[in-house]
Amino acid sequence: MIFRSESMVYQNDRYTVPVWVLDTDTQTVTYTNPETFEEQHWQFHTDHIRYHLHFCEEYRPDRLQRLMDSGEIYKYLDELDTRVTDALMEQAEILMNADSDYKTALETGNLYEVERIGNMCREQAKEPIFNAMVYV
Repeated sequence: MIFRSESMVYQNDRYTVPVWVLDTDTQTVTYTNPETFEEQHWQFHTDHIRYHLHFCEEYRPDRLQRLMDSGEIYKYLDELDTRVTDALMEQAEILMNADSDYKTALETGNLYEVERIGNMCREQAKEPIFNAMVYV
Protein backbone atom coordinates (compact mmCIF):
# COMPACT_ATOMS: atom_id res chain seq x y z
CA MET A 1 0.00 0.00 0.00
CA ILE A 2 1.18 3.53 -0.73
CA PHE A 3 0.78 6.34 1.81
CA ARG A 4 1.25 9.93 0.64
CA SER A 5 1.63 13.10 2.66
CA GLU A 6 -0.96 15.82 2.23
CA SER A 7 1.74 18.41 1.51
CA MET A 8 2.67 18.51 -2.16
CA VAL A 9 5.58 19.75 -4.26
CA TYR A 10 4.44 21.98 -7.12
CA GLN A 11 6.58 22.48 -10.18
CA ASN A 12 5.49 24.65 -13.09
CA ASP A 13 1.88 24.64 -11.83
CA ARG A 14 1.29 21.22 -13.32
CA TYR A 15 3.71 18.72 -11.83
CA THR A 16 2.70 17.75 -8.33
CA VAL A 17 4.04 15.03 -6.12
CA PRO A 18 3.70 14.43 -2.39
CA VAL A 19 6.61 15.54 -0.24
CA TRP A 20 6.64 12.16 1.55
CA VAL A 21 5.68 8.76 0.10
CA LEU A 22 5.73 5.43 1.93
CA ASP A 23 5.46 2.12 0.10
CA THR A 24 4.74 -0.53 2.72
CA ASP A 25 5.33 -3.39 0.27
CA THR A 26 8.90 -2.38 -0.61
CA GLN A 27 9.51 -0.70 2.79
CA THR A 28 10.63 2.45 0.99
CA VAL A 29 10.33 6.05 2.13
CA THR A 30 10.71 8.76 -0.51
CA TYR A 31 11.22 12.44 0.25
CA THR A 32 10.93 15.11 -2.44
CA ASN A 33 12.62 18.38 -1.50
CA PRO A 34 10.07 21.17 -2.17
CA GLU A 35 12.81 23.65 -3.10
CA THR A 36 15.12 21.59 -5.30
CA PHE A 37 12.68 18.85 -6.42
CA GLU A 38 15.37 16.27 -5.68
CA GLU A 39 14.23 12.92 -4.34
CA GLN A 40 15.80 10.90 -1.57
CA HIS A 41 14.95 7.23 -1.05
CA TRP A 42 15.44 5.09 2.04
CA GLN A 43 14.69 1.40 2.06
CA PHE A 44 14.44 -0.71 5.18
CA HIS A 45 15.45 -4.37 4.98
CA THR A 46 14.63 -5.83 8.38
CA ASP A 47 11.73 -8.17 9.07
CA HIS A 48 10.56 -6.18 12.06
CA ILE A 49 10.04 -3.01 9.98
CA ARG A 50 8.15 -5.01 7.34
CA TYR A 51 5.96 -6.62 10.00
CA HIS A 52 5.36 -3.29 11.72
CA LEU A 53 4.39 -1.54 8.48
CA HIS A 54 1.95 -4.27 7.53
CA PHE A 55 0.51 -4.35 11.04
CA CYS A 56 0.00 -0.56 10.97
CA GLU A 57 -1.36 -0.72 7.44
CA GLU A 58 -4.09 -3.09 8.61
CA TYR A 59 -4.80 -1.88 12.15
CA ARG A 60 -3.36 1.64 12.46
CA PRO A 61 -3.36 3.39 9.05
CA ASP A 62 -4.16 6.65 10.84
CA ARG A 63 -0.77 6.44 12.60
CA LEU A 64 1.10 6.03 9.32
CA GLN A 65 -0.83 8.87 7.70
CA ARG A 66 -0.15 11.16 10.66
CA LEU A 67 3.58 10.37 10.46
CA MET A 68 3.50 11.06 6.72
CA ASP A 69 1.74 14.39 7.13
CA SER A 70 4.08 15.54 9.89
CA GLY A 71 7.17 14.50 7.90
CA GLU A 72 8.39 12.20 10.68
CA ILE A 73 7.98 8.83 8.96
CA TYR A 74 11.67 8.25 8.20
CA LYS A 75 12.80 9.27 11.68
CA TYR A 76 10.10 7.07 13.25
CA LEU A 77 11.06 3.97 11.23
CA ASP A 78 14.79 4.54 11.68
CA GLU A 79 14.43 4.87 15.47
CA LEU A 80 12.10 1.85 15.62
CA ASP A 81 14.62 -0.19 13.63
CA THR A 82 17.42 0.75 16.04
CA ARG A 83 15.36 0.15 19.20
CA VAL A 84 14.06 -3.24 18.07
CA THR A 85 17.49 -4.39 16.86
CA ASP A 86 19.07 -3.39 20.17
CA ALA A 87 16.31 -5.07 22.18
CA LEU A 88 16.65 -8.28 20.15
CA MET A 89 20.40 -8.36 20.72
CA GLU A 90 20.03 -7.73 24.46
CA GLN A 91 17.32 -10.38 24.88
CA ALA A 92 19.28 -12.96 22.85
CA GLU A 93 22.37 -12.28 24.97
CA ILE A 94 20.35 -12.81 28.16
CA LEU A 95 19.03 -16.12 26.80
CA MET A 96 22.50 -17.26 25.72
CA ASN A 97 24.06 -16.38 29.09
CA ALA A 98 21.36 -18.39 30.86
CA ASP A 99 21.87 -21.46 28.65
CA SER A 100 24.27 -24.00 30.19
CA ASP A 101 24.76 -25.80 26.85
CA TYR A 102 25.84 -22.51 25.28
CA LYS A 103 28.39 -21.94 28.05
CA THR A 104 29.72 -25.49 27.65
CA ALA A 105 30.01 -25.08 23.88
CA LEU A 106 31.93 -21.83 24.39
CA GLU A 107 34.30 -23.44 26.88
CA THR A 108 35.00 -26.43 24.64
CA GLY A 109 35.35 -24.32 21.51
CA ASN A 110 32.51 -26.05 19.67
CA LEU A 111 31.73 -23.18 17.30
CA TYR A 112 29.04 -25.12 15.44
CA GLU A 113 27.10 -25.63 18.68
CA VAL A 114 27.72 -22.03 19.79
CA GLU A 115 26.22 -20.77 16.53
CA ARG A 116 23.31 -23.22 16.63
CA ILE A 117 22.33 -22.25 20.17
CA GLY A 118 22.93 -18.57 19.43
CA ASN A 119 20.57 -18.74 16.43
CA MET A 120 17.95 -20.50 18.55
CA CYS A 121 18.22 -17.81 21.25
CA ARG A 122 17.93 -15.04 18.67
CA GLU A 123 14.76 -16.64 17.29
CA GLN A 124 13.32 -17.09 20.80
CA ALA A 125 13.98 -13.42 21.52
CA LYS A 126 11.78 -12.31 18.63
CA GLU A 127 8.38 -13.26 20.00
CA PRO A 128 8.36 -11.14 23.18
CA ILE A 129 10.18 -8.23 21.52
CA PHE A 130 7.89 -8.23 18.48
CA ASN A 131 4.81 -8.41 20.71
CA ALA A 132 6.03 -5.49 22.80
CA MET A 133 7.55 -3.26 20.10
CA VAL A 134 6.47 -4.28 16.59
CA TYR A 135 2.83 -5.29 16.86
CA VAL A 136 1.65 -2.14 18.62
